[in-house]
Amino acid sequence: MLFLVGAAFSKWYAYPRLALAVIDRNTTDTPAVARGDNATYLNLHESPPEIVTGGELESVRKVVGQVDDSEQASDELGRKIAVYKTLSYTDVPGYNQSTDGPPLNGTLDRIAFDRNTAEQIDCCDTWTEFNGTKTKLTFKGLYLKFPMNTQQEAYTFWDTTLKTATPILFEGQTEIQGMTVYKFVQEIPPTDVDMETTGKQHLEVPGYLVGEPNQPSVKADRIYSNTRTIWAEPETGAIIDAQEAQLSTLDVGGVEKATITDVTLKYTDDTVTFNVNEWKDEASQLKLIRVWIPMYGGLAGLILLGLGVFFLIRGSRHREQQVDDDDRDHQEPMVTA
Repeated sequence: MLFLVGAAFSKWYAYPRLALAVIDRNTTDTPAVARGDNATYLNLHESPPEIVTGGELESVRKVVGQVDDSEQASDELGRKIAVYKTLSYTDVPGYNQSTDGPPLNGTLDRIAFDRNTAEQIDCCDTWTEFNGTKTKLTFKGLYLKFPMNTQQEAYTFWDTTLKTATPILFEGQTEIQGMTVYKFVQEIPPTDVDMETTGKQHLEVPGYLVGEPNQPSVKADRIYSNTRTIWAEPETGAIIDAQEAQLSTLDVGGVEKATITDVTLKYTDDTVTFNVNEWKDEASQLKLIRVWIPMYGGLAGLILLGLGVFFLIRGSRHREQQVDDDDRDHQEPMVTA
């Protein structure tokens, strides 16, 4: 009986209380780093800006949990909520945020999400800040991680450029450094960014960028596409490895005139190794509590319960047999003439 109680306690009491994203996460000193070579990008550090080809780019993400805000939101809404600030920026390798001025591209987001499902929640004064301008924003879908006990199914995942969540599809199971991971792929087709995010039909760009040097400015459309691939550890939902194949062009009158971003950014080996080491123990512990203890504890409990019933019935029958034997021993002998 003790094993059955322990199995039920593990699955229905302990696991829901442990399968939660932490609220005090801080990766300032250990950010996720992705790199891409042979990149094409618009170098805004130059004056006037110029398009670089065959260069290198590095993308960095830092996350800081907002502990007090998370606890307050959880109390007010009656559910487990985490509030994070996350800074993501892209520049050339060696860029120093403290000394080199603004990056080529950088976004600071304040997000709120369910600590178990990882789904974004409309609460807690969420916003995005881009190029120094802060805008209130309601995030949707998944953002920094997948759910605890990730399933082999489609989800929706946030895209920072489009400021919306689109489907990300499960495409199989594999291993990274001995860790089981699920592979998900999000295909974002060519999309007019400014029409999608602001409703504006055109973007004013310098004429020389689109092959019209005699024009001080030209109306162009910024077309963006991306293939985002994520390898997530299923017990914790943690992202172990990630890759983005981004393409952004400037189109004039429906004709592509310039490529301003063409790069495949992928987590560095150091980041992947750090992630595996960071999450492997928690993944093992959660699976132990969710699967192995309930399975083997319940099985052992049923076996012991069955043995107990068997010996109880056997003992009862043995006692009945003894009573019958004793009754026969004490009967008076039959007298015959």
